[in-house]
Amino acid sequence: MQSSTIFTTTTTTTTNNQDAYLNFVNSLDSKVSRKLYANTFPYFMKFCHMDSYNSMLQILVKQLESKIRDYLVYLREDKKVAAATTLLYLAVITHFYEMNGPTSEPIKRDGKYTVFIK
Repeated sequence: MQSSTIFTTTTTTTTNNQDAYLNFVNSLDSKVSRKLYANTFPYFMKFCHMDSYNSMLQILVKQLESKIRDYLVYLREDKKVAAATTLLYLAVITHFYEMNGPTSEPIKRDGKYTVFIK
């Protein structure tokens, strides 16, 4: 009788403290959504010049609002991303902060895009 065990380890972030990442991806039920969200959020991190999920939680709320707006404009104007794709990227960002929250306040719809309120 032959028995084998396979262990796989996936490292998505290089930080020692991965709480923000784990809160983010483990809150999603679908494996496809986990992969999509995990692959999409780092684009926003790069735009913000951040290299870890936990560092994204250090951005002040007002700065975060501005960065999100700038990122959405960048996606639409510079990258020529379709409106549906822009909304997907926004959903990923929103989900990250809902799971790790810069504030305890809800997210409010403001015109075209969703913004965080304080």
